[in-house]
Amino acid sequence: MQENEALFSRHLRLASWGREMQDLVSRTSVLLVGAGGTGGLMAELIVRSGFGSLTLVDMDYVSISNVQRQVLFTAGDVGEPKAEVAERKLSAIGSGTKLTCIPEEFSPENATTLVSGADLVVECTDSLEAAMVANDACVKLGKPLVHMSAIEEYGQIKAYTPGLTSCLACFMPESLPELPTCSQIGVLASVPSLVSAMAFSVLLNVLRRRDDGALYFVDARELSVQKVRVERNVNCRACARGDYIHLRRRP
Repeated sequence: MQENEALFSRHLRLASWGREMQDLVSRTSVLLVGAGGTGGLMAELIVRSGFGSLTLVDMDYVSISNVQRQVLFTAGDVGEPKAEVAERKLSAIGSGTKLTCIPEEFSPENATTLVSGADLVVECTDSLEAAMVANDACVKLGKPLVHMSAIEEYGQIKAYTPGLTSCLACFMPESLPELPTCSQIGVLASVPSLVSAMAFSVLLNVLRRRDDGALYFVDARELSVQKVRVERNVNCRACARGDYIHLRRRP
């Protein structure tokens, strides 16, 4: 206990944190989907802050191109499963967070099971399909969700709090557009960490039930953040009509 008191002492001294918030995060279980640029730093922040448990899901292997921006990995990790490397490095932090790292794809087949075991979900895959699978599972099961993505010199963050805010399906089309990837148009090394650090603050607001469901656009070139209010869609196919199309099994 004394060791953890010292580890978390700078949080405990914050007027906005204190004992009550530390107790809350220590009881909170998080499902993190994706251990890449945004997910790696988010995982560290969750573990360093002493959350009760973290389940991390990522099926990918470390490549040399990841090392430029994905803070969990170094050149010596190339070729290893990201989930295994993440578990090894996050365990070394020693905060007491219970870790479960799963080298699998997050999919319609396992999403409901994975989401049901968490208090809160963070999705950071840079895949619209995975984002909507997470959204549908969270809406169906009444779990909060934090979504984030980063590409080029830009990023976005959007949270969903059941019963309080809009979900991703409130403004996303049912037929998802094809978007460019980091491998096609690049990403500035600092952007995933910048977006992830902001998303962690959004996550804390979700825990406090203070998030308003706004969509944040981050522009690292202009050093600006645009906050866009997203109202709940009374005809939303997910949070209004309960049509969870992205949870249907693939043909």
